[in-house]
Amino acid sequence: MTRSVAWQADLSAFLSLNQYRKFEYGQWDCCLFVCDAIQVMTGVDVAEWFRGTYSNRPGAVRRLREFCGKASLLAVVREITRANQMTMCGVLQARRGDVVLVRRGCRVSLGLVAMNGKDVIVASRKGLWRIPISEALRAWHV
Repeated sequence: MTRSVAWQADLSAFLSLNQYRKFEYGQWDCCLFVCDAIQVMTGVDVAEWFRGTYSNRPGAVRRLREFCGKASLLAVVREITRANQMTMCGVLQARRGDVVLVRRGCRVSLGLVAMNGKDVIVASRKGLWRIPISEALRAWHV
């Protein structure tokens, strides 16, 4: 997977455009936010298999289970990143636009390393939210 020449401008515009977009399963959840950002940067839709197939949390869990045999976000991320040659890296080696897994309360979710390289951007019920990259558990290069 290769980022486009204009990936920085494209990603910045994407983040600005969606800054206040609220979390919605199947439309704008943690997975689809990150996959949409990957598509903006690379032109590759890594979420094609999931799009339009669920609209709530139970539906999302069902799709995770169907995709990789268990309801594990980490397992799905591992499969998608492997299939798209997105290598795992240390959290501190994650670069702007890379994918990260973060703990949010008792759950995990996907986020994206912000353009400042210090924060992780996640989809939330109030729009895009920033948290310190130190809260990331795992990371993959895009």
